Amino acid sequence: MKVLQALYAFIFSENDNLIKGEKELMDSLEKTKELFLWQISIAFELSDIMSQKLEDRQRKFLPTQEDLNPNYKFVDNKLIALWRKNTDIQRLIRNYKVSWIENSEVFRRLANDFENSDVYKQYLDAKDSFKNDKSIMISLYTDFIYEDDFFIDFYETKSVYWHTDFCMMNFMMKKFIEDYKESYDESTSLQEIFRENEEISSNEKEDKDFVTSLFSRTIIHRNEYTDLANKFTKNWDADRISAMDMLIITMAITEMLHFPSIPVRVTMNEYIDISKIFSTPKSKTFINGVLDSVYKDLSENGKITKTGRGLVSK
Repeated sequence: MKVLQALYAFIFSENDNLIKGEKELMDSLEKTKELFLWQISIAFELSDIMSQKLEDRQRKFLPTQEDLNPNYKFVDNKLIALWRKNTDIQRLIRNYKVSWIENSEVFRRLANDFENSDVYKQYLDAKDSFKNDKSIMISLYTDFIYEDDFFIDFYETKSVYWHTDFCMMNFMMKKFIEDYKESYDESTSLQEIFRENEEISSNEKEDKDFVTSLFSRTIIHRNEYTDLANKFTKNWDADRISAMDMLIITMAITEMLHFPSIPVRVTMNEYIDISKIFSTPKSKTFINGVLDSVYKDLSENGKITKTGRGLVSK
């Protein structure tokens, strides 16, 4: 997804400096981690605001029984507690100077919407468990934060990369929450995007090589692979084929031909999934049909070579 975004920016800005384009891609990837920490910090701020609200209700002139016996279940959410104790998360939040101090009213409004929702009320009534604590956090990020125009606008002012990253970050947060284990302690480190030292592992080097190679090879072969794809778009109105759809297709063709360890089926599934995020509702069918035809043509002409895990057909 990050390579697609970088390619789109590179191509349609009519940039011809490949090295500069690769540097901007790497900068964008690094900024993604900062955005990730801003997203995590939302949970801390919201939890603090909701804790303060519960305490304020206890001090009301005529408090109700509910006010006097507040439910601190979300405030004491086990996942948030683990994040608060995590030294790596706290260190990075300090390093990135993450702070919502000027946005308290926004968080009060978010807290009101959240605690008045059915999903929150169901959470309070549900069994106390780490699974339910994670479930409500997923709902918070996908149903409230992701849908909130404030965060979209706020991040757009923070970084040129973050407006388009916000959609992707929703998937990242969901997966991060789902994968987070109750056994993790304060010393559990967040995964690096890339390690730039002598301890770099083969997998990390492979990831970085994949990113830069996919970016550069797609640019180098773009015209060639666009022409190849156009052979199989005869039944589609050329004026209605979006530039993004064609870019997704050329990226997929690049991956099929230049990355022997990636199975073709994995490539096709990944780019069809990406089209659901970056293209129109009809793009899935179009991209699937074109890639299927391209693959058959390349296979018949003996142009696709797969090795190792790339030989897996399912």
